[in-house]
Amino acid sequence: MGFPAETPSIIPSDKLQIVIFRDGSIGMIQPSQKNGLRFSLAELQMLATLSSGVIGDLTQGLGSHLIEAGLDEVTKKKCEKLAKKLFNQKRLVAHEGEYLGGDVSSCRPDTSDVELPEGKLALQAPCAFLVKNGGFQAITHAGFALPCISAVELHALSRLAVHPILDDTLEAHRTELGSAALDREQFISLLKLFFTSKFVVTMDEVSTDAGVDLLVKMLSGLVSLDMQQAFQAHAIKQDAADVVKEQKLGRHRPKVIPVACNSVIPAGLGAVIAYSKEHEGGVLEEFYNFRTDWVWDPERLEHFTAEPAIYLFSNYLWTHKECLEVSAQIKALSPYSITIHGGPDTPKYPQDEQRHYEQFKDVDITVRGEGEVTCAEVLSRLREVIGGKPDLSVLEGVEGCSFRSGSGVVRNPDRGRVKDVNALPSPYLTGLFDAYKGLDGLVAILETNRGCPYGCTFCDWGSATASKIRKFDKDRVMAELGWASKIGVASISIADANFGIFPRDVDFAREAARLSKETGYPMAFGGNYAKNTVVHLRKIVDVLAEGNILTRGTLSLQTMDEDTLDAIKRSNIKTEKYDALATEMRKAGLPLSIELMMGLPGATVSSFREDLQQCIDRELPVRVNMTTLLVNSPMNHPDYMKEHEIKVSTPLLPGNQAVLASTSSYTEEEMGYMNRLNAMYTLCENHGVLRVVSRFIRHETGLEEVRFYEQLMEDTQRQDDWPILHLLCFSLPNHMAPPVSWALAMKELNHYLQTVLEMPDSPALRSVLAAQLASIPALDRHYPEEVELECDVSAWFAAILAEKERGNRRDWFREVPRLESFENARLVVGDSYNVTSTVGTGWEANAAGMGWELDSPLHRSRIDMA
Repeated sequence: MGFPAETPSIIPSDKLQIVIFRDGSIGMIQPSQKNGLRFSLAELQMLATLSSGVIGDLTQGLGSHLIEAGLDEVTKKKCEKLAKKLFNQKRLVAHEGEYLGGDVSSCRPDTSDVELPEGKLALQAPCAFLVKNGGFQAITHAGFALPCISAVELHALSRLAVHPILDDTLEAHRTELGSAALDREQFISLLKLFFTSKFVVTMDEVSTDAGVDLLVKMLSGLVSLDMQQAFQAHAIKQDAADVVKEQKLGRHRPKVIPVACNSVIPAGLGAVIAYSKEHEGGVLEEFYNFRTDWVWDPERLEHFTAEPAIYLFSNYLWTHKECLEVSAQIKALSPYSITIHGGPDTPKYPQDEQRHYEQFKDVDITVRGEGEVTCAEVLSRLREVIGGKPDLSVLEGVEGCSFRSGSGVVRNPDRGRVKDVNALPSPYLTGLFDAYKGLDGLVAILETNRGCPYGCTFCDWGSATASKIRKFDKDRVMAELGWASKIGVASISIADANFGIFPRDVDFAREAARLSKETGYPMAFGGNYAKNTVVHLRKIVDVLAEGNILTRGTLSLQTMDEDTLDAIKRSNIKTEKYDALATEMRKAGLPLSIELMMGLPGATVSSFREDLQQCIDRELPVRVNMTTLLVNSPMNHPDYMKEHEIKVSTPLLPGNQAVLASTSSYTEEEMGYMNRLNAMYTLCENHGVLRVVSRFIRHETGLEEVRFYEQLMEDTQRQDDWPILHLLCFSLPNHMAPPVSWALAMKELNHYLQTVLEMPDSPALRSVLAAQLASIPALDRHYPEEVELECDVSAWFAAILAEKERGNRRDWFREVPRLESFENARLVVGDSYNVTSTVGTGWEANAAGMGWELDSPLHRSRIDMA
């Protein structure tokens, strides 16, 4: 689709939001695209020219302008292609409606008396602009429009995002633009303009938080340079110690090498090696050289493969692909080495297992279920064949494993679960993981028990669903907590399927809190809380909160729809129990959330909408997880797949997240809609962008909050009258920064509510919009801030909560007095939890329970990232 044959002056609409990103690039966020578009200087200059309205006919005038600008043919075509793309997206429009940003005068204020501070400066990125009047315009949180700047000035400003020293900023700008760059005087004048409006600040004012940075690092699982270097040094020490030991023994020992592909301490591999070292009185320890390199180092691949060795892999959904790649590299260099794969993403169903062996020729042996005993017996048998071309038939009869043989894949019988888990030594307490000591951002996974009495079809809890729970000794768990604290583990994740099911779990939480106060570690502590009981959850969260540990209570309900619960073979606790818990924890200031799954068999758009609405009725944030087909879950059984007509978004292969795309109860199109609704809900409710406003709409019109979010999405997608709200609904979830200015969003929302929902202009409406605006963080704000309101929004909101907690969670709007009846008041907002530092970081912080609501009587209980 090109331009129409005859066009009037076409200029950018307010849907065209130009962003300077944290990496200094300049571009535009596209709906449903994480990376969006990045623009060259020529493209930015073209957009600025279009915004001045001087190009009257895009079919001819744009080309003439680009030729006059002296662009080469390649750049000219890129600019024309971009213009067509933006026109088709209605980001270039034939006329512009009322501008909502206030004064758009291009006259610059006098900043001659402004003094820039000494030292490093920083641009508060991401920083967004509208394309207006021949340039690019930033607007403050309060709605004050700065004068437009040119594309060259925009480029100079972008360099400040990555070069905090002014001379370096200017030099980078000049190096890239040459003679077109600003001179020093022009550059300083530009910085003064943005410094007075708090878009540019000193480095010590930058809204960052070590807790947020650490959280994102831990969630990513990426191996840091420090960790890589620490294990390289550890490997050199091991090499030297191995030489000494083998000289003493008078013989060479084949290596057993664990392969871990991320930064999390590999509990599964450690458990296998700890048991193998003690197996039959230590005979394997005498024969093998058990390495503790843990973090896989590609640079040592050639060193390791100089002779045949045994490599152990524990495959998880997020590491399986990389494990297979390493396995292939090993076998290519050392065909006689033996690769053993286990872990929850290693297939156990016969047909999946057979297909896995056919696809991945470098997998020699697979272990099913609990791996400690099976792997030890496998290693024991392999003593006969390691070193030459191995004949794996020696594994015949070893329960719990399958292996590749000359005649095909041999599948031995399954092995029963370990009855006495205390017979399994702790990898933490035996020193296997001591090399991690002192490294930053450590995550350790501890078990207090094994097994799960439930049989939910979507889950495979280490292949231990519908099994008896077996407890590790309390003293052992306490000692492991002490070890983790001593070496500086930042986050302890409890691997139990139902943490909080036993009274002693409170003692574990209490010990973690005590250790944190004593040593500073752990900083975070949590797990998968018990599904059908909440009796100990309040106390667990309470003691952790007192210990300043990052945590929150989670009710893993997955869904509240009875048909879906039947389909996934699950039952939930009675709603009155978690209603009482929610009330109790809110009054105590403790964070609590609900965990839902989207796209379960039996679910529908209607049931998902109702699940979300019930969370709103209880004023609880929700974390929505996509339903992923796990290779060993009951859901992946062929009969179940056929019964529910399950289709996945991508084939069930290592490295793929096989999210359910459709079932007999919903179509692919309906799943796409649920995805969009979930993003909108997360933004408006969990981050709090429209939470207060939506309650007011419910009160005044009876329109349920989720229905309002749906209508807002539909209207802003279908119509072109709401450009800023369009950005909020469809682009903002991808870069998590204000749609240029929250003041623009609230001003346009005001107009939307009056024209579409026919709400009258009133002190109540003005008050709730002002309170909502005050509650949302922006990088150009300084706290505390005070806002005078015509109506007391805080008192009104407190009345809503009180009515809900009396049991009237759905029809509260019929009983609570209208906002207009609450007299004027002052709202004070602050940011003691530094939620402003999460602006622009995406969804990661929210995944751990962090939203955007600033300190005020309106905010929900939340976790303290500091």
